[in-house]
Amino acid sequence: MVWYILKGYFVIDFGEDMVTSFKKRILVVDDEPDIVEFLTQLLDMNGFDVIGTLDGADVLDLTIEHSPDLIILDMMLPNKDGWAVQDDLKANEATAGIPIIVLTAKDLTITKMINKEVYGVSEFIAKPFNPNFLLEKIREILGIS
Repeated sequence: MVWYILKGYFVIDFGEDMVTSFKKRILVVDDEPDIVEFLTQLLDMNGFDVIGTLDGADVLDLTIEHSPDLIILDMMLPNKDGWAVQDDLKANEATAGIPIIVLTAKDLTITKMINKEVYGVSEFIAKPFNPNFLLEKIREILGIS
């Protein structure tokens, strides 16, 4: 930490590590690299700290390690699908309360009803999606105005 005096005021430079610790962190999970890259750029430009993975098998470890405030989860993933990922997250005390936005190309009519009831998913968004709508839902879920 560095202290500066500027026009009679103390200004604290927390450094980049401290500034990013105040950002809301989002874990993006999708098997399509283009979507992970797009969401990483979109969320970063809107002030979020982003972690991305292409594999459902990585989600629980990444969630425990990085403590995201929200997870954006595709349902069709290699090695471990979105259903199994949700089971893992809800079964772990450290990750059970993290809100999840399901972002998927699957037919959402049945999925929505089942997931909201059983898994407590916060939101469902179908691909292709409107980036502004996604940002609106993220801010709503995280309580950001």
